[in-house]
Amino acid sequence: MRAGSSGIGEDALEQYWKGFDGDTRRRGHLELYRSGDFDKLVPYEGRVAALGVPTLILWGEDDRFAGVRMAHRFHEEVPGSELTVFADNRALRLEDQPQRAAAVLVEFLQRRLG
Repeated sequence: MRAGSSGIGEDALEQYWKGFDGDTRRRGHLELYRSGDFDKLVPYEGRVAALGVPTLILWGEDDRFAGVRMAHRFHEEVPGSELTVFADNRALRLEDQPQRAAAVLVEFLQRRLG
């Protein structure tokens, strides 16, 4: 986790790892990652876009797990979405740049809630 974010502290790290606590949770994550059966997701294609809710996409330009190309794809597929790409940032933008992430979110909400 620390390799993915320069701003993650001990408390946050502890919270992230709760999802992997115990054999059952670890096995579940492993099965999910190994399954890779993306054909099962086909029936859900476009469902998020169809919700019609305000959507803010925050992405790290240097995200090694899900490249920035995916952010642009989501932005193109979700009507009216807004995309902010954080330069010099990996996957955990809220920990790396918390003030900037909060500012972008507050601005988005103020515009949407007017």
